[in-house]
Amino acid sequence: MTTAGLSASLRAVTIAVVGLLAVSAFAQGPSSGYRVVPSENGEAYKTLVVDVFGFSIDVPSSWRFGSHGAPPLTVILAFPEGMNTATFHDGFRMLEIGTLPSPPMPMPLSEAFGYIRQGLLTVHASAREVEPVETLTVGGNDALRWTFAWSSKTGNTVYERITMIAYGDSIRSVAYREATKGDQAPVDMGDELVATYRAFDPVL
Repeated sequence: MTTAGLSASLRAVTIAVVGLLAVSAFAQGPSSGYRVVPSENGEAYKTLVVDVFGFSIDVPSSWRFGSHGAPPLTVILAFPEGMNTATFHDGFRMLEIGTLPSPPMPMPLSEAFGYIRQGLLTVHASAREVEPVETLTVGGNDALRWTFAWSSKTGNTVYERITMIAYGDSIRSVAYREATKGDQAPVDMGDELVATYRAFDPVL
C-alpha cells in the first residue's frame, strides 16, 4: 500500500469514527466475541472484554455497547444507557474503540497519528486544537493523545480526545467525545476510562 493509499485508509477510519448514525447492538456471550466481567474498580464500573479485537476497558456500569461499520473499519462504541446516539445533543458522551488498518510495513505511531490528525482536520472544517499532542503510556504501551473541538450541525460543540496506542505491529485507537452548549471543555474527558484500556492479541 502506498503512502497515499494508507492516508486514504486512515481518513476512511476518521470518517467512520464520526459517522455514528447507524449503531447496532450486539448480544453478550462467548459466541459474540465479547464478555462483561466485574471491574476491579468497584460496582460503579464493569469491564468490557472484546476478544475478537483484543482489548478490555472499564466503563460505567450503566453504559451500553454497540458496534459500527464493516471490517476492517468496525469500531466498538460505549455510551450511557438511553442516550440518543444519532445526534450530538447537549450531554452526548461516547467512547469509540478500534484498530487502524494495518499497512504493509509497520508504521511509527507518530506518523500514523499525523495522518489521523490531518484527516480529522480535513473532515471537520471548524476543528480547533484544545490541547496539543502529548505522549503517555496506556497499559504499559506507548501512546499519543490529542484534544480538539468542532461545531456540530446541532449548534453544540463536540470535544474529542483521541488516544492512539502502539501494540506490537498494530495501532489501537480510543476516542472520547462529549457535546456541550458552551465553549468550555468538559472537565472529564474520559481519561479515567481510557487509563483502564488493556490491549492483547485478538482471539478469533
